[in-house]
Order: sequence, then structure tokens, then C-alpha cells
Amino acid sequence: DQQRRRQLSLLVTAPSEASPGSSAAKGGVSAGDRLTALDGWRAISVGLVIFSHLATASSLAIRPVGPAGRLLEPFLREAGSLGVHIFFVISGYVIVRGLIAEQAKRGRISMAGFYIRRCFRILPPLAIYVAAILALTCLGILPPKALGVWKALTFTCNFSDCGV
Repeated sequence: DQQRRRQLSLLVTAPSEASPGSSAAKGGVSAGDRLTALDGWRAISVGLVIFSHLATASSLAIRPVGPAGRLLEPFLREAGSLGVHIFFVISGYVIVRGLIAEQAKRGRISMAGFYIRRCFRILPPLAIYVAAILALTCLGILPPKALGVWKALTFTCNFSDCGV
């Protein structure tokens, strides 16, 4: 059991704990246990989603024409999906890495603690988003159909079924 904990801790060693020549002490890792290399991938994934929405579903929508347009159009449609997939892979990796670290440190994983941490991470931005949508709707900036924001509160909103 002790050897297993030590093996798990090697997987999640923070750079401050790593020996100078170890792989954990080399590039891509900064203070604490944050993997800074993932920040670049997060930026790329979010950028792909924003670009896809701007290019296909906004007043700035790009309407490719000609042969080049036929080649570009599938990328414009699928870039957002690719960004979401990249972001989910990163999130899954970071979550599992944290659970492995907890297992290595405490010898067990607290699912209650995990869900409490997830709520504190997800619910505050959700509340800000919902408040912004409600305010923009009350100010007349967004159409009244945006009041379907209750679907966001229940995590049942999808781009196509929220009237956006």
C-alpha cells in the first residue's frame, strides 16, 4: 500500500517537490502543481469555440464563396466542436490528476469533497452568466426568448433548444 502511494505521488509531483533533474522539474510546470502548458491549449480551445460562433452564428458570419470557400466551410462549422473536445480532454486530465494526488496524499478520495469543490468552481460563473442574461433581457438588449435562461440553471440548455 505504501509503495502504491509513492508511485501515485510520483505521477503528481509538484515542481517544488521534484528533484532538479526529474521530468516534473522541467518545462510546462510552474509554481504549485499547475501545468502551464495546458493554459496554451485552453486558450486554443476557447479561441476555436469563439471563432466558430463568430464565423457561423453571428452578424459577423463568414460566408465563404468559391472553391476555397468549400474547403473552409467545414472547418468553420467544426472548429467549435474541436475546441470543446480539446477543453473536455484537458478538464478530464486535470480532474483525474487532482483525484490521483488526493489518493496519494490521503490514501482515499472523498467524493463529497470532490463534488463540493466542483460546485464552488462551476456555480459562481453560472450565477454571473444568468444574472447577465437576465439584466440584458430586462434592458431590451436581448430578446425576451433569452429568458429561457432557466435551462442554463438546470444544465439542460443546448445551443439549438434555447432559442439562441
